[in-house]
Amino acid sequence: MLLRQIFAPASGSGSFGAASAPTTPAGPQASGGAKPVSVPSSVGASDVASRFTSTDVMQLGIYTELFNRCMLCRDTFANWRRKFNGNADSFADDIAKIFNDHRTDGKLQGPVVHARVLAKAFANPKAPFHRESFDRFTGPALGDLRLYVPQPDKTLVEVPAPPTHSIWGPVREVNGRFVQKITGSNSGYVDPESLGAELTRNTVDLTFNTYTKETGIASWASFYDNHRNEMRSFAYEFDGDKLFWVNELMTLDMLPTVQNQLVCSVDFLGSEDGAPSFQVYAMHLNFDYDKGHVHFAGPVLKMINKVVTL
Repeated sequence: MLLRQIFAPASGSGSFGAASAPTTPAGPQASGGAKPVSVPSSVGASDVASRFTSTDVMQLGIYTELFNRCMLCRDTFANWRRKFNGNADSFADDIAKIFNDHRTDGKLQGPVVHARVLAKAFANPKAPFHRESFDRFTGPALGDLRLYVPQPDKTLVEVPAPPTHSIWGPVREVNGRFVQKITGSNSGYVDPESLGAELTRNTVDLTFNTYTKETGIASWASFYDNHRNEMRSFAYEFDGDKLFWVNELMTLDMLPTVQNQLVCSVDFLGSEDGAPSFQVYAMHLNFDYDKGHVHFAGPVLKMINKVVTL
């Protein structure tokens, strides 16, 4: 999953923060909304962590918490995937048009999104996983983020953003599950295998990517550097070498920051100044689950993460 610290709510308000109280995870309801879900630091020990050996849990370290959260949201992810499956054609048609309408805005030119290719991915929620989808995004990178905010006259205004230093850890297979640890910070590179004072200073964001049979491709991000909030995500492989991520930003109480609004992104490999780069083309979208359509909310986010040598 590409740098999730780039995302902020398109509208609405709410305090950002870490989870604090246990409830039951849930996803879109019949109307398309999401129920609250909070996950305390100790949750899931019997249901999740016991499936690993003690050595495996130690290898995940602090990321064990993020893995637990992904596992606790497995029904949420399955529910969302059912809704995308049931609206595969109409969702894909709307999303492809919106993404293609904005793909040449700004510095990064996004790839053409083909509706039928995306619809095929939505209609196949249990497609086999290819670890290359994670492997191709590994190593340290310097991120150049551009945000484009829609104006009343339908133009987009670029909003400056600080550079992001990230390290995408290696992909590991643990008991048939694939895991990847990622860090992101505005102040410097932080090794996900040796987190230290950055955690207490709140200067590093943590992202954990995983694939399991229970969750499919999923991710959890905890943001501290620029704002405090949490984000859960699921993804589809599509168009050969791309990932389509669906992300829900949540408040301190694990409520959506904006009801029925998701941040969708296309993640793909590119080149910048002759060096490989992890590229993301994303935007906030409003989902109408009853009518089966998707509408542009903005802003548009484009990011080039140039691979560097430390």
